[in-house]
Amino acid sequence: MTDTNAPATETNAQTPAVEAPSTETNPETQPDKEKRFGYNALKIPVFAPPIQAKLGIGEVANSEFQEGNSQTPLASAESQLQQPQEVLLSFLLRPTDKQLSTMLASVMEKLFVDSNTAKAILAAMLEGTGEESWLRQRQISYGADGQEYVTVIVNIELLKEYYSQSAKATPLSSGTEVQTIGIVANQSGVNLREKPATDEKSAIIKNLPFNTRVFVDKALPGDWYRVTLTSGEYGSSGEYGYVAASNIKTNLPEPNARLHKIASGETALVIAQKYYGNAVQPGQDLRFYVNVLVYVNPGGGIYKPNPEASWENTLTKEGYLIWIPSLEFASLLKGQVQSGSITYSAWNQVKEITTLAGNFALGGGAFVAGLLNGALESLWDTLVGFKDLAVLAWEIVESLFKGTILADAKQLWDSLSQLNLEQLIEAGIEHLAEKWNQPDLLKRWHFRGWLCGYAIAELVMLVFSEGILTVIKGAAKAGKLSEIIAKFPKVAELGQKAKTLGGDKVERLRIALKTSQPLLVARQWAANVLRIPAEILQDLSVEAIERLKQLPRWARDRFSELNHGAMRRVLGCASPCKVDIQEVQRYLRNLAADAVAGAKRLTTAEEVINALPTELLNLTKLREKLAKPELMNIIRRAELTDLDFAKMRDFITKNIVGNKTDSYNVFTQYLSAVVPSKLGPDLNKFIEFAEPMDDSTGRALRGAMFENFAKLHVPEFQGLERATFKVPGYKNSIVNVDLFDPANGKIWEFKYQKTPLASQELDKYVPIIGQITIDELYEAKTANFVFPTRDLAELNYGKLKARPAHSVFYLEQLPNQATRPVELQ
Repeated sequence: MTDTNAPATETNAQTPAVEAPSTETNPETQPDKEKRFGYNALKIPVFAPPIQAKLGIGEVANSEFQEGNSQTPLASAESQLQQPQEVLLSFLLRPTDKQLSTMLASVMEKLFVDSNTAKAILAAMLEGTGEESWLRQRQISYGADGQEYVTVIVNIELLKEYYSQSAKATPLSSGTEVQTIGIVANQSGVNLREKPATDEKSAIIKNLPFNTRVFVDKALPGDWYRVTLTSGEYGSSGEYGYVAASNIKTNLPEPNARLHKIASGETALVIAQKYYGNAVQPGQDLRFYVNVLVYVNPGGGIYKPNPEASWENTLTKEGYLIWIPSLEFASLLKGQVQSGSITYSAWNQVKEITTLAGNFALGGGAFVAGLLNGALESLWDTLVGFKDLAVLAWEIVESLFKGTILADAKQLWDSLSQLNLEQLIEAGIEHLAEKWNQPDLLKRWHFRGWLCGYAIAELVMLVFSEGILTVIKGAAKAGKLSEIIAKFPKVAELGQKAKTLGGDKVERLRIALKTSQPLLVARQWAANVLRIPAEILQDLSVEAIERLKQLPRWARDRFSELNHGAMRRVLGCASPCKVDIQEVQRYLRNLAADAVAGAKRLTTAEEVINALPTELLNLTKLREKLAKPELMNIIRRAELTDLDFAKMRDFITKNIVGNKTDSYNVFTQYLSAVVPSKLGPDLNKFIEFAEPMDDSTGRALRGAMFENFAKLHVPEFQGLERATFKVPGYKNSIVNVDLFDPANGKIWEFKYQKTPLASQELDKYVPIIGQITIDELYEAKTANFVFPTRDLAELNYGKLKARPAHSVFYLEQLPNQATRPVELQ
């Protein structure tokens, strides 16, 4: 609990509510990792929240800019009479920190944006995620100096529209998760808005007075929070919108604390009397509460001249903000306030009590926010790529939610509190049990609200869409939880209201669903199987998606791992997407750039590092591995070049420069895919390459390479799918199989191991035989283990055949023929 000591300043009563944040930041209060903007410091998704100085206790109250006096993102662009509609920018693709600072200044100057927005724009340009409508063209080229440059065309109007409307258009996709309680820390209050902007397109929902309690869901660019109001004095549960983040405090000492501004001449005893006077009792009088206030406000407006000073020597500073903890929390500090330093034990006690009691007063805000988020996401998942339909559907569902569910969210909270793990398993969401029961109160109840809201929205949409959504969505995310919560009184009441729902909006939605059903079904498949985002789906026709369905399973899996920028490029998207299926498959198959002029073979660790998208990766672990001979031997023997690693950028879906383990895993997964691509379809050539890989690194990679070789080059495996099965007798245990043939229930497991399999590997599929896939569509009838050679198959034949419904195969390639699996008899 670190606070600054700046006094608060009084504001005129006529001053409008503050919401436009300052573009200045205090470097003293920024986390170390955010003190400078270097590309290696970008550890967050594109359009991440801005670097900002939180308003701490003891800081100046009302020190933010007033609405209309500060420059919000793109505000100055409106005043530029000569501003072009499109701007061309060209920068180094891999800049140094110093070059990056210069680039940042250039973006701010040319696009008329603030520094926080410029950082997000620059990140999008360099990473090329393809998610931004305003990024009209992006091209990578080599300059005369031999370095790579990225050139983009930015559409100013689309950029402006994105920042003012993106959160409304895609209500859950943007921003970075916060999920904590916040409180309005500005004396004049803050405006709750429909959109994260202060222009005329973002209507003011209401003014939130000083000390309004909110649940902060996400932080968005431009210094905005998306919040939901909790039940209480200042607003009905379920109202949500956007507020200036600089006016919200999230570092509460305990969830029910509030703020107090110290008035002129106001002593510590007077403050204690105001908030705790009715709770005075022997052994816990006002002296105790004075010490509590000092205890939870270290370095703030209420303090002792020295740690050993008596309570009567407590001093106050006029105009300062201090925390006033709840009476319940203050009472738990008895016996601790004399320690002289803050400890975490008191909060642990509060948390334990809250966990046992399921205290709606503390977790209700998170639960209500989760309900709204889940309902919104359910509609967005259902109507993927149909923005207007999703907005119309939400207008209908929102009215039902606010009239029934949110009017008494506590009743639903109480009902969900009674569900146990067995009921979750029955509902088919045992794989989500960890989130359902996670220890953090706010995250736990936000997730429960999200899942419940998702299920309720599905129920409502099924009612008035006349069953169309069953065809569109297929298996629901909420599993059978919908059936369980449908029996809850409040949900049942909502269902009855939905059945009688009519009017122009409902009728328009029903007609639109019927008319759009073929495209909805196609887009749902593309979103679920290929993970294509809504921004790209909007440019895909039914015919284009049908062509994509021709991709073999290995190609679908590999395509789904691409980032959005690569997807758009591979699909040939302008508007609409061309989707040349042969070109798509050729791109996915040929990860390696064989015999390309100018390709440089990699022979040293530093050459490998330089060939990678280093600005997106943490190279610490990879450097350690490359310093040893094992990994470099594989790269040298495969004759990999810098161009072979060029496509790796396309498979990095987010910036993971902050995680060395994830970065190393991405590298090894790509290496396991690129080597079989480089070696080609010759089985003997692959075995010759894989045989010497006997060290620990080689053995770990050899199995993955063999699986990729089989999926890529063996025709019998190219149309098969992945599948997941529950393990009977175990509550939370599931098994993912390498490949599954649903037509005849065959499981395929790929093994490249020179020693006999361990018992746990031999028994892996024994309990799965006769079980149904987790989506309850297909039954597992046999388990087939595939080895690269007959010798390795024979090594494990006896023990595997002793297992019920188990078979052993090896690969064989006859002259001028494709490789095929052969059963060992």
